[in-house]
Amino acid sequence: MDHVNSLAVARIAIGTGMLLAPEPSLKVGLLDPTARQAPYLARMFGSREIAIGALTLLAAPAQQVTLIKVGVAIDAADAVAGYLGIRSKGLSTPAGAALTGVAVVAVVSGLAGLRQRGAL
Repeated sequence: MDHVNSLAVARIAIGTGMLLAPEPSLKVGLLDPTARQAPYLARMFGSREIAIGALTLLAAPAQQVTLIKVGVAIDAADAVAGYLGIRSKGLSTPAGAALTGVAVVAVVSGLAGLRQRGAL
Protein backbone atom coordinates (compact mmCIF):
# COMPACT_ATOMS: atom_id res chain seq x y z
CA MET A 1 0.00 0.00 0.00
CA ASP A 2 1.34 3.42 -0.95
CA HIS A 3 0.88 5.57 2.15
CA VAL A 4 1.56 8.80 0.29
CA ASN A 5 -1.15 8.39 -2.33
CA SER A 6 -3.64 6.98 0.18
CA LEU A 7 -3.13 9.92 2.53
CA ALA A 8 -3.33 12.41 -0.35
CA VAL A 9 -6.63 10.93 -1.56
CA ALA A 10 -7.98 10.93 2.00
CA ARG A 11 -7.01 14.61 2.35
CA ILE A 12 -8.87 15.47 -0.85
CA ALA A 13 -11.96 13.52 0.25
CA ILE A 14 -12.06 15.09 3.73
CA GLY A 15 -11.33 18.53 2.31
CA THR A 16 -14.06 18.23 -0.30
CA GLY A 17 -16.57 17.28 2.39
CA MET A 18 -15.56 20.24 4.53
CA LEU A 19 -15.67 22.62 1.59
CA LEU A 20 -18.98 21.50 0.09
CA ALA A 21 -20.87 20.34 3.18
CA PRO A 22 -19.28 21.93 6.23
CA GLU A 23 -22.14 21.43 8.68
CA PRO A 24 -22.53 17.65 8.21
CA SER A 25 -18.75 17.27 8.07
CA LEU A 26 -18.36 19.11 11.37
CA LYS A 27 -20.98 16.85 12.93
CA VAL A 28 -19.03 13.78 11.80
CA GLY A 29 -15.99 15.31 13.53
CA LEU A 30 -18.06 15.72 16.71
CA LEU A 31 -17.84 19.51 16.37
CA ASP A 32 -20.60 22.09 16.78
CA PRO A 33 -21.76 23.20 13.31
CA THR A 34 -24.05 25.86 14.79
CA ALA A 35 -21.25 28.25 15.78
CA ARG A 36 -21.45 31.15 13.31
CA GLN A 37 -17.83 30.89 12.22
CA ALA A 38 -17.73 27.09 12.06
CA PRO A 39 -18.64 26.69 8.36
CA TYR A 40 -16.07 29.32 7.39
CA LEU A 41 -13.32 27.61 9.40
CA ALA A 42 -14.36 24.21 8.03
CA ARG A 43 -14.09 25.49 4.47
CA MET A 44 -10.65 26.99 5.21
CA PHE A 45 -9.53 23.63 6.57
CA GLY A 46 -11.09 21.87 3.57
CA SER A 47 -9.32 24.01 1.01
CA ARG A 48 -5.99 23.42 2.79
CA GLU A 49 -6.54 19.65 2.73
CA ILE A 50 -7.54 19.63 -0.95
CA ALA A 51 -4.52 21.73 -1.88
CA ILE A 52 -1.92 19.63 -0.07
CA GLY A 53 -3.53 16.38 -1.24
CA ALA A 54 -3.70 17.45 -4.88
CA LEU A 55 -0.20 18.93 -4.87
CA THR A 56 1.18 15.72 -3.40
CA LEU A 57 -0.50 13.57 -6.06
CA LEU A 58 0.66 15.83 -8.89
CA ALA A 59 4.22 16.43 -7.67
CA ALA A 60 7.33 14.83 -9.04
CA PRO A 61 8.83 12.27 -6.63
CA ALA A 62 11.52 14.65 -5.36
CA GLN A 63 8.95 17.32 -4.55
CA GLN A 64 6.62 14.76 -2.98
CA VAL A 65 9.07 14.26 -0.13
CA THR A 66 8.92 17.96 0.73
CA LEU A 67 5.12 17.96 0.56
CA ILE A 68 4.94 14.88 2.77
CA LYS A 69 7.10 16.65 5.35
CA VAL A 70 4.82 19.68 5.20
CA GLY A 71 1.81 17.40 5.67
CA VAL A 72 3.42 15.70 8.67
CA ALA A 73 4.10 19.11 10.24
CA ILE A 74 0.51 20.24 9.62
CA ASP A 75 -0.92 17.01 11.01
CA ALA A 76 1.33 17.21 14.08
CA ALA A 77 0.10 20.77 14.66
CA ASP A 78 -3.48 19.51 14.30
CA ALA A 79 -2.78 16.84 16.94
CA VAL A 80 -1.41 19.48 19.32
CA ALA A 81 -4.48 21.65 18.62
CA GLY A 82 -6.75 18.75 19.53
CA TYR A 83 -4.89 18.16 22.77
CA LEU A 84 -4.98 21.85 23.65
CA GLY A 85 -8.67 21.92 22.77
CA ILE A 86 -9.32 19.24 25.38
CA ARG A 87 -7.18 21.00 27.99
CA SER A 88 -8.90 24.36 27.46
CA LYS A 89 -12.32 22.67 27.42
CA GLY A 90 -12.96 24.12 23.96
CA LEU A 91 -13.48 20.54 22.78
CA SER A 92 -15.26 17.75 24.55
CA THR A 93 -12.94 14.92 25.52
CA PRO A 94 -14.49 12.51 22.98
CA ALA A 95 -14.26 15.07 20.13
CA GLY A 96 -10.74 16.12 21.07
CA ALA A 97 -9.57 12.55 21.40
CA ALA A 98 -11.10 11.59 18.04
CA LEU A 99 -9.65 14.60 16.23
CA THR A 100 -6.25 14.17 17.88
CA GLY A 101 -6.31 10.47 16.99
CA VAL A 102 -7.07 11.17 13.34
CA ALA A 103 -4.20 13.68 13.22
CA VAL A 104 -1.79 11.21 14.84
CA VAL A 105 -2.80 8.51 12.33
CA ALA A 106 -2.08 11.02 9.54
CA VAL A 107 1.35 11.77 11.04
CA VAL A 108 2.15 8.06 11.22
CA SER A 109 0.94 7.56 7.65
CA GLY A 110 3.05 10.49 6.46
CA LEU A 111 6.11 9.09 8.23
CA ALA A 112 5.44 5.69 6.64
CA GLY A 113 5.26 7.45 3.27
CA LEU A 114 8.62 9.11 3.91
CA ARG A 115 10.05 5.72 4.78
CA GLN A 116 8.62 4.25 1.54
CA ARG A 117 10.31 7.07 -0.37
CA GLY A 118 13.63 6.41 1.40
CA ALA A 119 13.51 9.82 3.09
CA LEU A 120 13.35 8.55 6.67
